Amino acid sequence: MSLNVSYSCAAISQRSCLTVIRPFLAIAHSESQAVRQLRPKFIALIIRARIYTLLRKRKAEMPGKPNYLSVPSALKELEKIELVRQPNGNYKLDHAVTATQKVILGAFGLDEEWIKTQASLIGKDIQNDAMPEEQKDDDEDAENEEY
Repeated sequence: MSLNVSYSCAAISQRSCLTVIRPFLAIAHSESQAVRQLRPKFIALIIRARIYTLLRKRKAEMPGKPNYLSVPSALKELEKIELVRQPNGNYKLDHAVTATQKVILGAFGLDEEWIKTQASLIGKDIQNDAMPEEQKDDDEDAENEEY
């Protein structure tokens, strides 16, 4: 049985909504400021719940109960994926994607190739942002020249 529950203030009476917001109003100077403070936290909670659900489904499919499929440990494991700058100015993955990271990424429908592709694109973006404007213009002119 599935329940359809709406958590918006419109679905709750205004009085109930103010009861929820009241602790934040003590810190905030106005109701609008309290809503501005709550919005990012609410979105983060929604994202965390989605991560939890995907990891829980993956954990149910696996034999045993791996500890790395909790939200905090999965995020810590994925934070280890990082880019480093090479001496030639290119950016590459610091380490290969580990088996644990592959399992976690698989829970989100991603794989090692997706990570490598995104790392390559991000590296190119970083290089382009670090390049001086004059050099960018010269590179664009060279691409547009006709032979």
